[in-house]
Amino acid sequence: MYEVERANLVSRRVMGADRYLATVRQQNQGVAQGEDTDMGRISEGGESETAENDEVIEPRGNLTQAVDIFRNELNDCLARHDYPMAAQFQQCILMMLDAMNGTIPMTNEVRVNLFNEFANNLEGMADQIRPHLPNLAERYLVYCGQCRER
Repeated sequence: MYEVERANLVSRRVMGADRYLATVRQQNQGVAQGEDTDMGRISEGGESETAENDEVIEPRGNLTQAVDIFRNELNDCLARHDYPMAAQFQQCILMMLDAMNGTIPMTNEVRVNLFNEFANNLEGMADQIRPHLPNLAERYLVYCGQCRER
């Protein structure tokens, strides 16, 4: 996941935002359903084991939830063609992915500093967008409050 996000960021910076998004849209259009490649096996059966519902081993952490929220906001920014704001959300996502990539668990101090940095970024984004979209600015401030609580 981290490699894909990093590759997207590098591609966007090299190609420019407009050309990159046009290329991504072009690749996603016209996706057709694939052909059936089965060679005609008639006696193919299912597996002999019964399906099991595995328990969730690790609950979703604060960073995972924050990544999901920021990705949704990134997609929202791209949908309304607000590329500078989308770039800011993408930077936050990359910081989260960097933090989650390590094998050593984060200390509480590092986690608090990371979420405070996200909160500061969200406050700045809310100030930037408030004149045009006040409701969205309020939503960013709600996220900011959630980041400061973690």
